[in-house]
Amino acid sequence: MSTQEKVEELVLTETQASNGYHLVLYNDDFNTFDHVIFTLIKVCEHSAEQAEQCSLIVHYKGKCSVKSGTLFDLKPRLKKLTAADLTAAAVALHDKYYCENLTIDYYYLVYIATHICEHLVMMAKESLQ
Repeated sequence: MSTQEKVEELVLTETQASNGYHLVLYNDDFNTFDHVIFTLIKVCEHSAEQAEQCSLIVHYKGKCSVKSGTLFDLKPRLKKLTAADLTAAAVALHDKYYCENLTIDYYYLVYIATHICEHLVMMAKESLQ
């Protein structure tokens, strides 16, 4: 079994136990990373690292599932996200289009992490000059 298949299997297993809905955050051209990260920490109770990862996935992939649960639990969070000018929706798990496209590609996450590290090294070099 490949790494991607293992990740997909893990996502599928977690998805089946999540009570039916995903809160999906979509990319936009006006919110800053700091605003998105702060809002995910406050509204979705993410750790700083988790919020940063979700914001990067949204930026590069166009959307990311940021929370799963019952519609009853997700509706107030959705209202808070949209009140913070973020674009989000509660999506039913049985909606095949969304569920298939929320699968995390392990290699893509490695690519994003590498890109971030390269950017941090470049910033560190610039600050030393």
